[in-house]
Amino acid sequence: MAYQEQARSPARSGGPQKLGEFVYPTYPYVAPPEIAAGKAGRSPVVVVGGGMVGLTIAIDIARKGVACILIDDNDTVSAGSRSIAQARRTMDIWSRLGCAEPMVAKGVSWNKGHTHYRDNCVLSFEVFPEGGARFPSFTSLAQYYVEHYLVERAAAQPNLQLRWRNRLTGASVKTDGVLLEIDTPDGAYQIHADWVVAADGARSAMRRHLGLDFKGNRLKDKFVIADVRVHADLPNERNYWFEPPFYDGNSVLRVPQSDSIWRIDWQIDPDADVTQELAPDNVQARLKRIFGGQTQFEAEWVSTYTSEHRLMDNFRHGRTLFVGDAAHQLSPFGGGRGGNSGVQDADNLAWKLCAVIKGQAQDALLDSYDPERRTIAIRNIADSMKSTEFITPKSTHSLGLRTAVLQLANAAPFAKAYVNTGRFAVWPVLENSPLSIPDTESFSDSARPGTPALDCLLSAQDGKSLWLSDQIGDAFTLVIYGDEETVKVARQKAEAITQNIFPLRIVAVTDKASALSLGDPKGSFAAQYDARAGTAYLFRPDQHVLARWRACDLSKVEAAMLKALWRTAEIQA
Repeated sequence: MAYQEQARSPARSGGPQKLGEFVYPTYPYVAPPEIAAGKAGRSPVVVVGGGMVGLTIAIDIARKGVACILIDDNDTVSAGSRSIAQARRTMDIWSRLGCAEPMVAKGVSWNKGHTHYRDNCVLSFEVFPEGGARFPSFTSLAQYYVEHYLVERAAAQPNLQLRWRNRLTGASVKTDGVLLEIDTPDGAYQIHADWVVAADGARSAMRRHLGLDFKGNRLKDKFVIADVRVHADLPNERNYWFEPPFYDGNSVLRVPQSDSIWRIDWQIDPDADVTQELAPDNVQARLKRIFGGQTQFEAEWVSTYTSEHRLMDNFRHGRTLFVGDAAHQLSPFGGGRGGNSGVQDADNLAWKLCAVIKGQAQDALLDSYDPERRTIAIRNIADSMKSTEFITPKSTHSLGLRTAVLQLANAAPFAKAYVNTGRFAVWPVLENSPLSIPDTESFSDSARPGTPALDCLLSAQDGKSLWLSDQIGDAFTLVIYGDEETVKVARQKAEAITQNIFPLRIVAVTDKASALSLGDPKGSFAAQYDARAGTAYLFRPDQHVLARWRACDLSKVEAAMLKALWRTAEIQA
């Protein structure tokens, strides 16, 4: 989506400004060494863009032992809340990177929502019932907080340089990388990147400098978005109103955040004068009607946005790989799909890129990034467009259908399924992944190849509770259920696989914990993974199921890892 910000957005180097309890930081600019040296530098990886997606992948790459430089033309975090619905899968990723704890502490959890038509509630729902998972369905946390915690984590990585106020001005493709031209307060310099990750948003400078298309369209619909500090005890639930009695427009959204801040979106006429709509007096009048005359509030940040759906033809272009909004853009009516899908792009790409750089995988492994993530982007855009059509009908027929659905929803339960204020993001299953090993034996569908890990609590021998997701990730992980003798043999063979192919971690799960295994006292793992004695699951470094077998065969495990690293010649040998 495209934002038009109010003038009070934090200005670069303009001193701290607050939004609620959050004080905008100013990150230090340091003159790049290339300027003093008078010659181009070189880096294995340069990440262009320091938003939540760029920071996520830069942290992941650095943690894997690969030197990385991140450049950003700003020196603070995003203005306003923007992406606020941090999904459970995204929190799993940030947990693996070691930065989820402060996000959970600051964020607000919610999983209940209500949809209203005029003065009637026509639908109440629960998003992804919790079911014992570590994180709630969504953690409501503003993007500025997310980026702040990511910057703190990034600054602690010895393999990562953060270069603020470094603006990309040009890029030229070389046979062994990309030559980047960068401008700073001290002048311009060049750096040769062996690989570039473009995470610089919908108006990507990297995409523009390479002359690449970003196909799609911009819709006429306009919305005002506001972060409002509210002095009232409201339940932490999402509410969406169509034709509300307190507002003469089409729809209003209200979602809780931390620090008593509420995210309010309301639709305005496509031909409305944006300057007038953002005028403080007009904003105040709108909010007074939305909250009622007795509620005290202050508008902390106000902007407008228009919906856009755009998609690159391919997310990989030689040694440049595009992630997040730089690769795909969708309207916000997708249940948190935009920011979350960008972070999941980063999760998918980081381990593959590092494996290629370290010589553990063939370059062709990176060709799997586009089909895996672009398929999900296409699905997200399709779902987002359906939501957009329901929220902002483009024809008399669509408007009539929406009115009929909303009028029927109270009296006819079947109509509730057609109420669409944003289909919330589902598990990002990698359908038909070129890396996955298809099932050859009978399993339930819940944890099929391509599925991200379904988290559950396990127990150690000392009785301590452990999350499954903490036992997998960063390496290939083989989880063997209920057969300690198989585990003993597997551990010995895993050492050879680690030395010859890629790190392989072995995790054993049995009914009762022992010195060699974790326990599954409540049967959560067995139920979610349809596991019985001897069942084995092989997870990728990004915590997705790569393969599963009813009996553990290390030769099959080795072949699956080689295929996932695109080392097919070794399988044939």
